[in-house]
Amino acid sequence: MSGDKRIYLDCCCENEVLRVECDNGYFDVALFSRRSTSMWERVREVWRILRTGEPWGDQFIMNWHDANRLVAFLIQHNEEHNVCSVPPEQKVTHGQDHI
Repeated sequence: MSGDKRIYLDCCCENEVLRVECDNGYFDVALFSRRSTSMWERVREVWRILRTGEPWGDQFIMNWHDANRLVAFLIQHNEEHNVCSVPPEQKVTHGQDHI
């Protein structure tokens, strides 16, 4: 991952993509939706809200593998810009299955 300034993660529902980009010590986080805006999709969204009570369409579901990729990316770029220190016991290495 060394040298990469951005990472893309797919939501487990496959409707959204999370982009995290490092730019001069700042993290730019964007959530992109792949959702259709057809009438049928709107009806399905309303039905989901009525059924679950969850009106938010900007939720992002991440598996452990992608969560570890995101943590490693944030730590790497944090260290490159010396924003704050991370204790050695909390550092994540590539290939680690869980934190």
